[in-house]
Amino acid sequence: MRDLIHEGCAYVDGAAYDPVILGLAAVGLTIAVVTVTILGATTPARVGATVLKAASKGGRLSKPLRGELVRLAGDAVDGEALRATVTLARAGDLAAACATLGGVLRPAPLATLRTAAADLLGIVAKAQGYRATADVLKLWTSAADMGRFTRLSARFGRGSGASSPCSAPRR
Repeated sequence: MRDLIHEGCAYVDGAAYDPVILGLAAVGLTIAVVTVTILGATTPARVGATVLKAASKGGRLSKPLRGELVRLAGDAVDGEALRATVTLARAGDLAAACATLGGVLRPAPLATLRTAAADLLGIVAKAQGYRATADVLKLWTSAADMGRFTRLSARFGRGSGASSPCSAPRR
């Protein structure tokens, strides 16, 4: 929530903001609300979004992967709806802000970000560990790379060639 408010307000004000953090914060918040409402727990996608945000803030994403995440995050967030929501919230009209919040996120790019986040934590981190996860984030160049590596991780597990960050596809 903190990242969504910080980056959302910066976006609305025309100040420098991080689109990856904005998009992933929106993904994380959406998943958290749905998951806690329905299941009462967190999911790998929510935690994976947090891991991706931390990696982005720490400069631990490859430049091509960060570029793709910037594009996906930009596609996932409707700027006009976000601007309206933040303006209403700042004016103290929280009911109207909540009503416009539903239009801030676009489903298709949001689903791609959610899948990438879930794959990262649910498959790679579980099969390879967090150190390998951090290592491969520096090597991946796209969400497609993430999908290929998650399939290798799930199939071969720890101690195999698939557990090495060097097995991540390179271009």
